[in-house]
Amino acid sequence: MAAATDPSSHVHASAFCKTTRFHRGEWQQLSAEPAPSTSSPHAGPTAASLSPSGKLTIVTYNVWFENFVDEVRHPAIIGLLASTNADVICLQEVTQSFLATIRSDAAMRNTYACLGLDGETMKGTFYGCVVLVNRKSLAVRNGRLVDLPESKLNRTLLMAELTGLSGTHTQGINALTIATAHLESPGADYAQHARRAQFQFIRARLPESGAIFCADTNLCTEEEARLPTDHFRFRDAWVDAGHSPDVPTSDSLYKSPYTPRRLDRILYTGDGLQAVSANLIGEAPLKITEPISMDLYLSDHKGVLATLSQGLTRYDRS
Repeated sequence: MAAATDPSSHVHASAFCKTTRFHRGEWQQLSAEPAPSTSSPHAGPTAASLSPSGKLTIVTYNVWFENFVDEVRHPAIIGLLASTNADVICLQEVTQSFLATIRSDAAMRNTYACLGLDGETMKGTFYGCVVLVNRKSLAVRNGRLVDLPESKLNRTLLMAELTGLSGTHTQGINALTIATAHLESPGADYAQHARRAQFQFIRARLPESGAIFCADTNLCTEEEARLPTDHFRFRDAWVDAGHSPDVPTSDSLYKSPYTPRRLDRILYTGDGLQAVSANLIGEAPLKITEPISMDLYLSDHKGVLATLSQGLTRYDRS
């Protein structure tokens, strides 16, 4: 696809989903500030250049497409996400109803810019993905949407480029790619082959210099051994932060016919990029009496919140 943004400029998330327009598979910048550097926009950093350290907090969360007590669940999920004060939030199984909840929340509008708010990632289905970027700490540019291969469910890869803002905890983050996807769902004979093809496709499009991939991977237990993420040069934030790889994020809250699995991952690559902490969110139920009396879990998945640091990182000229 032809590039739709000017590589010499970046967009600060200064307006909630108003700085870009989705067109032909990419977001075009409607307003942009000139990049702070006066060097050639195509030259890139020299082989010897180093960036100062920076930190980034990231959430990935499958918010559940099920039309189940949405009037309670969706605002509660927004409240949970806001409480993390994360720099980046990647969401999967986002429905039109959930998008409407985001739009109606003034605090979210004031804090986060959004990619996918108009439902572009749904591609004719009833749920998709969203990336929320904290405009107080990050500039976002070059948002784009790419169809995933081998998908019979119209799955897509949503990605953008992040740069930390001077004077904030992210100021050492430079040209870091963030991406999210909901890989092909299990249950069909073709699905494992599709997920492998999608992993390969995604990894080929993420730069070695620094990228974070947040996903509902839909990896089943037997598939994990044949499709290790490190085969694709990904590191796993949950494991790198010292946790067991066997802690499930799905099918452990509500009764499910499926074995609980760790479907939800924050994967990353890049010299100097390191996960320093990780924990689960959305584990505790809400006790509600209306419209029914029950312990209400916000999703059938748990979310993952991780902090990554970017140290003195060497970048190569591309």
